[in-house]
Amino acid sequence: MVSLHDAGAAVVASNFAFAGLDNIPPRSRSPWEVVFLNPPEGWTNFSVAYDFNLSSSWPYQGLQIVSHQMAPGTVGHEVRGEVKNVGPSRVEAVTLVATFYGSDGQVVGMAWRRADVEVLEPGLSATFRLAAVDVAAPVTWYELVPQGRPTG
Repeated sequence: MVSLHDAGAAVVASNFAFAGLDNIPPRSRSPWEVVFLNPPEGWTNFSVAYDFNLSSSWPYQGLQIVSHQMAPGTVGHEVRGEVKNVGPSRVEAVTLVATFYGSDGQVVGMAWRRADVEVLEPGLSATFRLAAVDVAAPVTWYELVPQGRPTG
């Protein structure tokens, strides 16, 4: 939950946020996003409250980014590439999560998108294309993380 506060620390708006990654291993990070369609005037700062569940399962480690490149797209910064299943399991819901950074190293945007395949078989690859539409500053660099659910 992200809350916007006024100068007197009163909450003037709140909304739910979501993390880009389904599983975040220890000492890792994930981009998150919240949207306020009509942010109130006069908010001066924000606070973040989070909730989590411990998991005994680890993210599938068999997905590997084979190639990628970023270019200005028709609707923001577009990243195109290829992801390969180098593991032993069939994988569904193959998703790429991108975190975009500005020249100062601060996060300026995020995006996620499913790869162009329903199930990715071991040894095979799929293409992907995602776009960061609402970035807060020019994008200098980005990180990509693949994720997916093994089937069976």
